[in-house]
Amino acid sequence: MNHKQLVQQMSDMKAELDKYQAELTQLRSQVATYEDVEEAPAPVSTTSRRKLLRRMAIAGIGGIGALGLAASVGSTNTVLAETTADNAIEAVGGNAGYGLRASGGLAPLFLVGGGSAGSPASGTHQAGELYVDSAGILYYCVTAGTPGTWRQVSGSTSSGVFHALSSPERYIDTRSNLGGSGALSKDTAVTFTLTNVNGASGGSGPVIPSGATAIVGNITVIQPTGPGFMTLYPGNAGSVPTTSNVNYSAGAVVGNNYTVGLSPSGTIKAVAQGGGGAYTVNFTLDVFGYYM
Repeated sequence: MNHKQLVQQMSDMKAELDKYQAELTQLRSQVATYEDVEEAPAPVSTTSRRKLLRRMAIAGIGGIGALGLAASVGSTNTVLAETTADNAIEAVGGNAGYGLRASGGLAPLFLVGGGSAGSPASGTHQAGELYVDSAGILYYCVTAGTPGTWRQVSGSTSSGVFHALSSPERYIDTRSNLGGSGALSKDTAVTFTLTNVNGASGGSGPVIPSGATAIVGNITVIQPTGPGFMTLYPGNAGSVPTTSNVNYSAGAVVGNNYTVGLSPSGTIKAVAQGGGGAYTVNFTLDVFGYYM
């Protein structure tokens, strides 16, 4: 290589270095726009790389190439930024690890609610997606499509999962004032609390926890002084239903299965209705389980 060729090669190398320096300066200025990042001394720790990667993903700096480069240094995992149209980050873990691991002081994950109620009605969705609507109800996509098939998982209006008590428990017996009331008079609704209270077994018996939305069990009417029917309904209901949980005649002992919703404070109401005149009735309420 002659002198002229050597000079030209050095000039080309300087131009290339200047180009890299300009790109580095621009990248640093963009990072500083979002958050002050201190330069870590070499070697860069794993924590510093992860922090820088997170900041780059939020700021949208360098695009997919920059994120891929940052994630590949000293790591076998992959972190990809999707197109700017969907603002997504894709995390792919190793064969022995997690695809995504999250933790937080308040909660590990926060899903922002959508702008309308109900599951997505438009767009192409994949099975496995989760969606929270404007009412805070969680939906799960079970079949891919446009908009796909969605199932409600949980929410303020859902009953949730049934939990059987460790053993059936009696919570109301008006003959002994168990539950807080004696015999019911016709057309007089009485409120009973069912959550966080002891039943006939006392402290050794099962307890229905706060947050239960409904209970299941048996109701038994004992020797009413007149014919009619008994109605159970949530304690926060605004009006008395005219439906029946159990029908009876004077002096009868008759039982029936029931499922009744609970108010947010864990209460139900019971009322004796029907018949030609005034009467009183005793009853027991046994619980087998609850919905949470």
